[in-house]
Amino acid sequence: MNIWTILGIGQTDDKGAIKQAYRERLKSVNPEEDADGFMELRNAYEEAIASCERQEALPEDMDDEASEGLQPPRTELTDKLEQLYNDYPNRIRVDAWRELFREDAFVSLDTEAEALEELLVFMMGHYRMPDAVFREIVDRFDIALRKEDLLVKFPEDYISYILGVAARKQDGFAYEYLTGDYTYADDYIEQYMKIERMDKQDEPTPENRTALHKELERLKQLPLTHPHGDVLEIYVQMRDTHLQEKDVEQPLPRAEAEAVYETLLSRIDAKLARYPKDEMTQFIKSEMLYRLERYEEAKQVAEEILAENPDYEDAQYCLGDIYYAMGDLEKAKDIFEELMHNNYGDMAYLTRLQQVNEAIIDKWKQDVAEHPDDHQKKLDLAWCYYQNQREPEALEVFDTFEPEGDEIFFYCNAKGRCYLATGQTEKALPLFLRWKKAIEDIQPEEGGYTEEQNKRRKRYPYAHTLIASCYYNLKEYEKAKEYIQLPVETEHEEQITGLILNLRILYELQEYGNCMKACDAMLEHIDYESMVYEDEYWAHCYRAKCCYMLDYLQECIYSAEKAIRIYPYGVEPYIQEILTFQQAEQYEDAENVMAQYREFRPESDAMDYYEALNLRAQEKSEEALKLLEKVEANYKADESDLPNYEDLLLELADLYDEANRNEESIAVYKKVASINPKNPDVFGYLGYMYRKVHETDLAIKAYEDQICVRPHAAYYTNLGFIYWERRDYEKALENFEQSLAIAPERSDRDIRRKTEVIRFKSRVLLCLNRITEGCQILLDAIHKYGDDMDPQLRIEAGLALTRADRYPEAEQLLESYAEEGTDESLRFDCASLLMELAGEEDDTLMMDQMYQLGIKLKPDNTSIYSKYGRVLIMSGRYADAVDAYKKAVNLNKETNYYGELLQALYLRDGEIKSEYAEYLSKAVIPEEDRKTPLDYIKLARYCRVIGDYADAEKYLKQAVSMKVCSSCGYHGCEEGYYELGILYEVMGERKMAIEAYEKAIEAHGHCYVYEKRLQDLLENS
Repeated sequence: MNIWTILGIGQTDDKGAIKQAYRERLKSVNPEEDADGFMELRNAYEEAIASCERQEALPEDMDDEASEGLQPPRTELTDKLEQLYNDYPNRIRVDAWRELFREDAFVSLDTEAEALEELLVFMMGHYRMPDAVFREIVDRFDIALRKEDLLVKFPEDYISYILGVAARKQDGFAYEYLTGDYTYADDYIEQYMKIERMDKQDEPTPENRTALHKELERLKQLPLTHPHGDVLEIYVQMRDTHLQEKDVEQPLPRAEAEAVYETLLSRIDAKLARYPKDEMTQFIKSEMLYRLERYEEAKQVAEEILAENPDYEDAQYCLGDIYYAMGDLEKAKDIFEELMHNNYGDMAYLTRLQQVNEAIIDKWKQDVAEHPDDHQKKLDLAWCYYQNQREPEALEVFDTFEPEGDEIFFYCNAKGRCYLATGQTEKALPLFLRWKKAIEDIQPEEGGYTEEQNKRRKRYPYAHTLIASCYYNLKEYEKAKEYIQLPVETEHEEQITGLILNLRILYELQEYGNCMKACDAMLEHIDYESMVYEDEYWAHCYRAKCCYMLDYLQECIYSAEKAIRIYPYGVEPYIQEILTFQQAEQYEDAENVMAQYREFRPESDAMDYYEALNLRAQEKSEEALKLLEKVEANYKADESDLPNYEDLLLELADLYDEANRNEESIAVYKKVASINPKNPDVFGYLGYMYRKVHETDLAIKAYEDQICVRPHAAYYTNLGFIYWERRDYEKALENFEQSLAIAPERSDRDIRRKTEVIRFKSRVLLCLNRITEGCQILLDAIHKYGDDMDPQLRIEAGLALTRADRYPEAEQLLESYAEEGTDESLRFDCASLLMELAGEEDDTLMMDQMYQLGIKLKPDNTSIYSKYGRVLIMSGRYADAVDAYKKAVNLNKETNYYGELLQALYLRDGEIKSEYAEYLSKAVIPEEDRKTPLDYIKLARYCRVIGDYADAEKYLKQAVSMKVCSSCGYHGCEEGYYELGILYEVMGERKMAIEAYEKAIEAHGHCYVYEKRLQDLLENS
């Protein structure tokens, strides 16, 4: 059957149609239940896509006839391959293929590689052969060793499929029994396997059973016969009868069912008369006898099969059912445990084992009650509970005794796993460590290690895996990495568990390069014999995640696609594709991936969550919020496919914050904290929200909790800011220093965060009168990090040096950059600040020079005119001050500079003229707009100018008693005190003016203008 038949569509060059057909077929082909069918479908998909890509590579102007000419010419080898394949009796003989491989084309060093390539191309459409032929090809041409070279020209899934078939222990079809017109051999085999898949996978609905019978009819119409075709029909009829027996509405009477079984049994016996050793026919006879409740006979037939072929799992399963029906529960349990051991993760075997366990638990509970001192009986019962995911009951049993001697091995392993399964990692870890120590203490007997001792020693790597798993859960990733090395490097039965855990650990440690290497190593050593998909799936998943983190977006998509094709039902690779497309702002592609996953799971919390992220990225926050609210309202942990519920809650809380629904945001963050008090970020988010709503005590508590969970420089910084705003300088300094001690410098962003803390630490030191230290840390930071990293360092240092009475140093620091710097914005800031500082220090020449430079750099900047006006007044140049404030007023109508303008006019003219009425009305700041100390200072200036000294004093006292602005670097409202000093001078209250100026200097530090006014008063008093 060709690839298009497998895909269920006609030949096409439309990749979209091919992908859609592939997704549709995936719904009925599960890799865990039908590895052959799934691999066949994957190979068909890969080859169809490759065919499209080959076609796309042709020149656009090439017509069909020319295209034909590009196809490789038919060779003599192709004819021989086709001749052998079409000769069915020889096709299925290994020696016939071996003979062909002795041809010169396969033997000569010059042509061997080309011949192999031709063989593999041929096999893409001609693969219905016994596994032994595949083994011959794999061994003859060293396919496993040459895999990497072959992947240059062939899909990885195709080469993996060949290796997997060659490694199988048993053919899926008895090729040797087929007789008839061999022209239709492949059609017969395909139809036979299709029926097998339908019977195993489809839900037993009337519609599905009817469809199955139609396919059986098509099989019977083909001009070939095969004993298994007849046996398969018998098996289907047996299944139909059994389903009718269980029908809820109209069950088939038992007597009628037995009559059908007897008839079918006679037909099976007739087949066995001709093929007495055929395992499949024997197996169906065993199951038929089981249905007839002839258990002893059924058991005998199943045992005969297993005596010849101990690995025949269908017979093992049937024998387990027989023992269960006979009440021999321990033997049934042993069989299903063995099946589970050999087929880790198989839900059918696990379900059956759990059914047996439920029946056996009551009996073993009674045994334990009758023999309370028998530890082995308790261990058996507890293990039974564990297998049935009844861990709390298992732990109750374990807690009734302390293990002795050899019991430690099983007790610590099993009890530890119960704790691990119930999320009690802290209790699991010491048990696993004790188990590991017990294994290390095993001493050989005189003749060497016994079989039991070796069995226990083989568990040593797995003990390390479980310990690593505990450390991983506890987020102690370095310790986890230490313990996972042995399981990764040592071959053992549970190695795959360790390999996958190793990927998780490396990823969490952000060792993305090493994680990718580990993924590639896993992919190079796939166990083709067991054909376990889990290792390949997770290797591609984590490879995709690492590629995303390393910004290898195309490789990320490639690896995610590989994971999806291996196992299309897992959500992880879809998520990685979505995140990648979102990062590239390809939102429509992200939506297509969501739609692809929803074909398998229409109601998907995960896809709803990532759809919300998609919407938010497109600035559709309201839609995103509604979608997340819906998911959160309907969330059920045991049914959801969302990888991390906490992530959804955090996103929801952030959206509430964005919408200023603060209380709802806080409530959701608190919910996350209650679910997981060790969440690495939630208390930090809570701290931010509490600061936003001015609940600073709660914010402090949240940040302290956050630091306990995950110490980070940012949280110490946030605490420092809160204490700074409170003017609790000692605690602010303590937290800023803690932040700087652990702050990383991995990126420019890290350094900018660090220099911001340095600037605030300097402010704290200045307010604590540790002036020299405050200046020095700024100068050191400028020297170490430079202006490009944080331009504000120079600005802060210039101000600090002046406050420390080191104006000449400040002048040199600021002037050098203002005149010669490379960043225009920083040049302006330096010029503007130096203009102010020079004015305060009575350096009017520098003041004017920097003003001229500033307006040259930014002529429309309002602030420089208002600041220039302020220092002009200090210098007694009132007319110039009027001009400066008028420019400020004209450029910025939003900021109220009218009080300052009126002051300049009053000082220039000696009075407030009637023509200034407009300014007078605008200078009054309405009560509802008075938010900061500066608002009251402006209002006080206006009152002083109009002679309302009482209100001016009232407003200034209000200003100096208010909480200092968070952006203010002074220890108290120095400008408020300075204005109060001026007011008292005007009022003739010299003593009060002196006190006010002293407080201004105390809050500010050195300021020549402040100190001069104070000195003048002191000298004249």
